[in-house]
Amino acid sequence: MTFVAAIVFLAMRPIEANLRFISASFYLAFAAIVAYTRHRTRLFRNIKHGDFLTDACIAVLFYPLALVQHEKELRAPDNYFGGAKASAEEEKRADDVQWDGQAVDEAVKESTGAPVQKEE
Repeated sequence: MTFVAAIVFLAMRPIEANLRFISASFYLAFAAIVAYTRHRTRLFRNIKHGDFLTDACIAVLFYPLALVQHEKELRAPDNYFGGAKASAEEEKRADDVQWDGQAVDEAVKESTGAPVQKEE
């Protein structure tokens, strides 16, 4: 809605010259929404790189790329990127397991379903 309002006010600029400032404020509001969703996506996916200033710059300058990135990040399975948070059950199981050779093999087999090849 804010993006559409920015375009409409920019198109109405010949009628009133100061509408371009109103258009810019609507665009910056749209960019703030995109920056906030990018920030929340990084927190949800537990991505360590980047900060809110980077998110704001990307939202103002490259909002189409940021929106596509949001979609891809949020549609991917939880373990696709390797940075997703483990469930509480997985964390408890990891704390309970004694990490010797056999326990590791059993944990790998349970999580992947594939037999573990032994090194000789």
